[in-house]
Amino acid sequence: MDASEKRRPFLAGVQDFAAVYGVRGPQVSQWVTRGALTYEHAVIVSGSPYWLLSYVKEFGPARARPKEPIESVLNELVEQQSPGW
Repeated sequence: MDASEKRRPFLAGVQDFAAVYGVRGPQVSQWVTRGALTYEHAVIVSGSPYWLLSYVKEFGPARARPKEPIESVLNELVEQQSPGW
């Protein structure tokens, strides 16, 4: 497999994470501050956190007050980052 065939994981930055749950970016920062979300599951790229899209999708339903992800936003992120995994 050459470099052009390698696929990268689907990632979501703070704004993408927020869009998946219909909130604004500062809400994601509050989740981090409150300990509901950690950077442990993120990769830092140029000083900004990015989470695996699969983690983002599972985050809301697993919360104490479950929140369902917006599927159309998830699909759009996948489409923008394809091919990926």
